[in-house]
Amino acid sequence: MRFKKRSWRLAGLEVSVKKYPAFETFEYYLKKLQIGTILDVGANEGQFACEVRANGFSGRILSFEPSSKVFPQLEARAQLDRNWQCFNYALGGSEGSAELRVFRNSVFASLLPVSPVGQSLGYAGAEISREKVEIKRLSDVWPSLECEDGGVLLKIDAQGFDLAVIDGAAEVLEKVSAVRMELPLKPMYVGQRGIEDHLSTMQAKGFHLAELTNVCRAEQTRELLEVDGLFIRAPQGIREPPVR
Repeated sequence: MRFKKRSWRLAGLEVSVKKYPAFETFEYYLKKLQIGTILDVGANEGQFACEVRANGFSGRILSFEPSSKVFPQLEARAQLDRNWQCFNYALGGSEGSAELRVFRNSVFASLLPVSPVGQSLGYAGAEISREKVEIKRLSDVWPSLECEDGGVLLKIDAQGFDLAVIDGAAEVLEKVSAVRMELPLKPMYVGQRGIEDHLSTMQAKGFHLAELTNVCRAEQTRELLEVDGLFIRAPQGIREPPVR
């Protein structure tokens, strides 16, 4: 999969964001795990789904995007693909509603406030609106998704809310073959749990880390801010060493 690069020069600091791994590696796991369905959580306008399709994935894509600002663009893209469905709500740890913060760069919309670190970098741009959005648990909606044909890849890009999605999938996570999520090296959002919590949580859920890919780096200092982690369900009988 080709890298997609976005960059901004704000507050005197250029930030470069590269999304998604080299597709050769990702494709390997899609085939090895016989992935038939991708759950695209935090779909934005459908960039990830389009990239996967462009590189040959023909299975089902189920995209979840709570923002009313970008959902029409996502839905319009999906209408051209009979194997792509969209849902206009967020996934989280409990059912309910919450306030979504929408920024000038819509990919950074989050249910969490931007942290002082995130504000100092300025890569999200100015906050332009807030809206009340619906939150559901993946465990609750799973039966209606009919994810029975082939393995399931859970891709999460929820801007600091990733582990809440995992919490809400507790009853069905054993049916998921792989999880791809962002791992923060710096807290971009208030209340966002660190990379150590992500690694230990996924290990406790029976997954091991198979790949790391650069997502976001401050160009001026070359400091790495976020990485994508690909977690594969560990074979039964293999116990992963503890994360320290």
